[in-house]
Amino acid sequence: MKPNEEPESAAVRGIKEELGSVIDAETE
Repeated sequence: MKPNEEPESAAVRGIKEELGSVIDAETE
């Protein structure tokens, strides 16, 4: 996580990454 990144932004990014992984798994 970047030092200047807000905790909310990091959390949202993490959620998006998890959703992306789920979508990738479903499309295989």
